[in-house]
Amino acid sequence: HEHDTVTTHEIERFPKIFFFSSIIPETYHGFALDQGPIGAADIVHFCRDIQRRLAHPQLSHRPLVFYTYTDPVCVTNSVLLLCAYLVLCEGYSPEEAFSDFARIRGLPLEPFHDATYLPETFGLGILDVLNGLARANSLGWLDVDTF
Repeated sequence: HEHDTVTTHEIERFPKIFFFSSIIPETYHGFALDQGPIGAADIVHFCRDIQRRLAHPQLSHRPLVFYTYTDPVCVTNSVLLLCAYLVLCEGYSPEEAFSDFARIRGLPLEPFHDATYLPETFGLGILDVLNGLARANSLGWLDVDTF
């Protein structure tokens, strides 16, 4: 979102939609130059938060809209969280979960940077992380219900 005032105005314009955000991507503090990806515990926390919202009786009939700041690191980690929910909780493949975001022109997604002060050379992207999450889930290493 551009600014709190703009977001407040949009929320007031669409009272039948439930707008929400999360502090997880907005408060991520990496080590050195890293900017994510967000850790498994935060991903599971986010997934459980969405599950609670979807199950809440007062929200069950309302569309949920997630918003975040326009900072590229925030956007990248937010897209990761939303896609991770689709992969881990809704059974989407990593490609299916990421496909709609991949089509958005100008979406400021950045590759993740490792925890060093050196230039990033690997180019780890959201799809790479989603593939890892899907594999961990298929092996029983990462389950939102038991993690």
